[in-house]
Amino acid sequence: MKQFKLIPLLAAIACPLYAGAQSSVTLYGIVDLAVASENHGSGNVTSLTNIGVPSRLGVRGTEDLGGGLQATFNLEGALNPDTGTGLAAGGGLNFQRISTVGLKGSFGEVKLGRDYTPAFMAIREHDALTYFYYNNMATYTVGAGGATTRYSNGIFYVSPQISGLTVRAAYAMGEKAAGNNNIGNAFGLAAIYNVGKLTLDAFHQVDQVNTGTATAAVAGSKKMSGLGGRYDFGVARVYAGYGRNSTETVYGKNTALNLGVSVPVGNGEVLAQIIRLEQDVQAGVDPKATGWGVTYRHFLSKRSTVYATAGQMRNNDSGRFSLLSAQVNPTPAAGKDPRGLAVGITHSF
Repeated sequence: MKQFKLIPLLAAIACPLYAGAQSSVTLYGIVDLAVASENHGSGNVTSLTNIGVPSRLGVRGTEDLGGGLQATFNLEGALNPDTGTGLAAGGGLNFQRISTVGLKGSFGEVKLGRDYTPAFMAIREHDALTYFYYNNMATYTVGAGGATTRYSNGIFYVSPQISGLTVRAAYAMGEKAAGNNNIGNAFGLAAIYNVGKLTLDAFHQVDQVNTGTATAAVAGSKKMSGLGGRYDFGVARVYAGYGRNSTETVYGKNTALNLGVSVPVGNGEVLAQIIRLEQDVQAGVDPKATGWGVTYRHFLSKRSTVYATAGQMRNNDSGRFSLLSAQVNPTPAAGKDPRGLAVGITHSF
C-alpha cells in the first residue's frame, strides 16, 4: 500500500485551484475492465483484465501567463484496476504514460518530458478501433516492433491548426556521454489534415536503437513511415492505413495494412477492422497474419461505456503475431491463431 501514498496528494488537488483566477489543476482518469476468454495457442484462459481503453490516473494543469500564453503540465500513470496496482515495478504508480511541462500559445504548444510520438498520434487517426479493443491497428502500429509509442527525454511540438493542417514534431535524447552515444536519440514528424468529413495523416520516425549487446552495443537506425485516413459518409466512417518499418542492421522490412469501418447503431456503434501484417525474412517463408476484430460499444453516458469485443489473429505456418488489445498479450507458437472474446465497461472521470 506504500506505493499509493501519492493518491491522497492527488486527491487533495483534484478540485481546481485558483490564483487570481489564472491557474487550475485537474485530477482525471479512466478505469476499464472486462471479463475475457482468450486462447493464445496453449488453451483457454478466462480473466478479468483491461481490454479496452488503457486504465490510468493523471493530473494536469495550466496557468494563464497573459498575452495568450499558458504554462502547462501533465502527469499520467498506468493502472491495473483488476488488482488495484500500478504498472511500476512492484505494483507501484509512476508517471510513465505522460510526464510533461510546457508552454502553449498562438504558436502552438511546446512540451518537455515524456509524451506520445507524432507517429503514434497519426496512426490513431486511421485506426477504426482507435487504439482500443481486439486487433486495433495502433497497438501494433506499423509492423513487428512497431513505431515507438512514447519518447522519454523528449522535446515535443504541436502546431496550431492552419486550414485544417496540424503538424507534430518530436526529438528525443539518448543522453549517452560515451561509446555509441547516438543510441536512444530519436526524431519523429507527422502531419494530420482534417477538413469536414475527411481526415488524412502521414508520419515518419527515425530511432537510434541498440542492436547489439550491453557490452558491444551497435547503433542502428530504425525507420518507420506510413499514411492513412478516414472519411465520414454519415451512415458509416471508413478507415484505411499503411505503414512499414525497417532496422538498418536487420534484414528486410515489416509492413502493416488496415481497413476498417464504424457504424452508428442507436446509442452506440459497431466497429470492425481487418489488418494484414507481414515480416520480410532473409531465409524461409515470410511470417504473415490476417487479423480481424469486431466491437460493439454502447454509450450509457458521456463518461460510461459498456462493450463487447471479439477478434482473432490468423497466422501462416511461420507467423507468430499476437492478439492485439490494450494488454500486452503472449506471443503464440508459430502457426497458432490466438483469439479472444470479452465483455467490459469503461468509465472516465
